[in-house]
Amino acid sequence: NSVYLHYEDYEGIGLGAHSLIHHVRYENTRSLTQYLDKHYLIEKTFLSQGDELFEKIMMGLRLLEGINVDKINQMFKVDIMDKYKEKINKYQDLKMLELHDSYLRPTELGLKYLNNILVDFLD
Repeated sequence: NSVYLHYEDYEGIGLGAHSLIHHVRYENTRSLTQYLDKHYLIEKTFLSQGDELFEKIMMGLRLLEGINVDKINQMFKVDIMDKYKEKINKYQDLKMLELHDSYLRPTELGLKYLNNILVDFLD
């Protein structure tokens, strides 16, 4: 799960498995018949930079250390503290997110409401 949560490329094998390789998400069939006939792939999705930014944030906030703001800013050429300023401030005020040593992470309370926080980050 570490590779998945750190939003690195991974290859899923088996029925219904997903893969992420070079900015493309792949989804395998859930049909055993198709799979046994070697028709594995049912969907291929090219991710936009916005999709990947959100997914990086979504996965990173599931980690106890959170997301490295400087690293994400550099990776996506964006200032997420500015881009999501209102949302970050809202959840910091509610004591659900905290910024510590360039890492934005959920607090213990924030972990309980993480799905709500993440939905708010969708553009």
